[in-house]
Amino acid sequence: MKIVNRTSWVFTLSSAIILFLFAYAVYFFSELNRQEEFIDRLRYKIIWRAEFIFDAQVQEHQIRRIHEQNKKLINEAQITVFDQQNRVVFSDIGEPTYPDVKLESVKTSNFFTWEQGKELYMGLNYQFEGKPFFLIGHAYDVTGFAHMERLKNILITIYIVALFFIFFSSFLFARYILKPINYITHQIKDVSEHNLSTRVSYSNAKDELSELIETFNNTFNRLEKSFNNQRHFVSIISH
Repeated sequence: MKIVNRTSWVFTLSSAIILFLFAYAVYFFSELNRQEEFIDRLRYKIIWRAEFIFDAQVQEHQIRRIHEQNKKLINEAQITVFDQQNRVVFSDIGEPTYPDVKLESVKTSNFFTWEQGKELYMGLNYQFEGKPFFLIGHAYDVTGFAHMERLKNILITIYIVALFFIFFSSFLFARYILKPINYITHQIKDVSEHNLSTRVSYSNAKDELSELIETFNNTFNRLEKSFNNQRHFVSIISH
């Protein structure tokens, strides 16, 4: 493989690794931010629903009807209200089947979350008229996951386009850097025993290539001198 191609591939590969790590970091921290925002939104929804249930003095079937209507418009949280004896006071999901360990974890802590599938579950302690209750709500972050999916597609697209651009630009850059070497190679190929006086010329006298060319020219000087001495010796012998 030529140096131009090898340089292009090495530079592209190293850039691909750096870009991948950067894109992964962007996606990772965006996902953390989505989770934190959704926890805040879900907590607000659960508390708001609890206040509505306890304060609105509305029949339970009417609350469920309002909840079902809201679900058609927004991602409404499903909520269940328990008393301290783990009895269901209100539930959007009929008869809930939460594990006892989850119920006890919610009761013993002011705030408790867990995930089941892609839904986030949250437990909160709540008081109404001095009576303690605890709430469990869950919801699916439709908006957040949709944003993350769009972000993933954008990052993948940018990543692929950037790799093509990096490979093309690195190829051109490598050709530009190695162009003097090709020029020097063509000059060296022109040197033979019939024109040993030819020397390699190079305009830039301040880089590493100038040192290499100087070494070549010194070598050619010694070769030319040796050939001249040999010819002179042969001419003397022949006479």
